[in-house]
Amino acid sequence: MELDYPTVARGFLDPTPLVRAFEAAAQRALAAGAEVLIPGQMVFAGVLWQNGRHRAGEAPVVDALGACLKTAELLATLQRASGICPARRGVFGARPPAAVLARLLLRAQR
Repeated sequence: MELDYPTVARGFLDPTPLVRAFEAAAQRALAAGAEVLIPGQMVFAGVLWQNGRHRAGEAPVVDALGACLKTAELLATLQRASGICPARRGVFGARPPAAVLARLLLRAQR
């Protein structure tokens, strides 16, 4: 969809053009094989959800902000209940060796 921010923001006052544009884009995405739809702007998702667009056909329309908040709530609950927290070891938590960082910084400066 090609929509600028002012058009999306106006959707709170007059959602019809925005909802129609979404429904048309959703049908194209579903025809191309999409199984889930995630509106790209949080404001856009808000307009859709306020107007009852939780599904397009059989595909869910995901509220990305809501999913992020619920994930954060889940992680906080797990930490309180069992002490589970993000790992700071291994591949994902380890700091790269200084030589690797230096090379990456040099490439980034180019």
